[in-house]
Amino acid sequence: DVPGRPALYATTKTFLDDLGLRTLQELPALDEIVHNLEIETTQATQAQSESLAGQTEGSAGRKDDSTADGDAGATADNKGPESTGAEASSV
Repeated sequence: DVPGRPALYATTKTFLDDLGLRTLQELPALDEIVHNLEIETTQATQAQSESLAGQTEGSAGRKDDSTADGDAGATADNKGPESTGAEASSV
């Protein structure tokens, strides 16, 4: 009895054939796989951070544009009631 009940897996000839391998020794070592995963994770994290930084800068510019449009709409709305008010008082 071993703590944690580790599982033992077998590799079939079909598995090796599907990967184009002749022997188990051609499989990469676990250390190599872990190292490659760490590199991929680091690169993905950096790319995601750069992407988010670009989106934040782009959205800040859009907010300024939408605020300007919103102010223009408010000004146009303010002109509308004043002119109708003037027309109503002249009648």
